[in-house]
Amino acid sequence: RVQFAQTQLDLLQQAYDGLRESVYASLVLQTRLRPYLDRIELVIDETGLRLDAAGIEAALQERRGTDPEGFLGDLLDLDRYASAFLSGSNWVGLAAFDSVVESLPQTAGIAALLQEFRVRRLGAENDSVWLTQRADIVLAGDGNDTLIGWAGNDRLFGQAGNDRLYGGDGGRSAGICGRNNERATKTWRMAA
Repeated sequence: RVQFAQTQLDLLQQAYDGLRESVYASLVLQTRLRPYLDRIELVIDETGLRLDAAGIEAALQERRGTDPEGFLGDLLDLDRYASAFLSGSNWVGLAAFDSVVESLPQTAGIAALLQEFRVRRLGAENDSVWLTQRADIVLAGDGNDTLIGWAGNDRLFGQAGNDRLYGGDGGRSAGICGRNNERATKTWRMAA
């Protein structure tokens, strides 16, 4: 009988999780998300060559009207697995994610998706939140919050209140920050 130490089991689990994520990422782009990606148009005009992702947004809005849970899952998966490819286009991704989440029906399925994708919703309190090494999405709510990204690819949405958002060592943090009870629409990227 072979016995493994807990550290060995943890490493095996990490390897399995990495393999599963890699296979899923490859398959989801070729299957469920393919109809969205097929709507990207190559545009050649006086400004040059560019990708137009407006068709993706139109398809997402169609899905939102008929299947809010499916819409949210597709939006989050597109952001997770296709955002690098779409970054050279007019794809807005999660730029207005806070208002999207607030406008969706609060069903058990949507709550499960938000949990699966590590979306945290803070309330009206003045919160100080240190994030993990994984990619986190935080909707700060109405308080005067301090959000500190760590080593993940975090999305920090300040919303209302006088919020402080700090990027960490994770290569990229993006946020929409509310300052002095005014909602700002500036999105920025901070590199470590």
